[in-house]
Amino acid sequence: MTDTTANPYGTDIVDSDLETPSSQLERQADDLLRSAETRSFETPLPLRRAVQEDAHAAADWSRTRVVRMRSAIKDEPVKSSVIALGVGVIIGLLLSR
Repeated sequence: MTDTTANPYGTDIVDSDLETPSSQLERQADDLLRSAETRSFETPLPLRRAVQEDAHAAADWSRTRVVRMRSAIKDEPVKSSVIALGVGVIIGLLLSR
């Protein structure tokens, strides 16, 4: 005989471990979707201003990469020279074909 007291919808099942990595990722994804949804209903930026903001973001990104590259070259100049030589040889071989 079947149990008639069981909940057929399974709403009595509770996840006791709410801090699993998958649940954290789900919450972060939900937050990102919510923030993107609110941004999509805002008034759009003028094209010139949007391009300027993107240009500033690209300039900031490139500045941080330049600083990291300079420090890497100063820390290991021989390794950097060998890598540059290898890249130059490969480019030379590709261009000579």
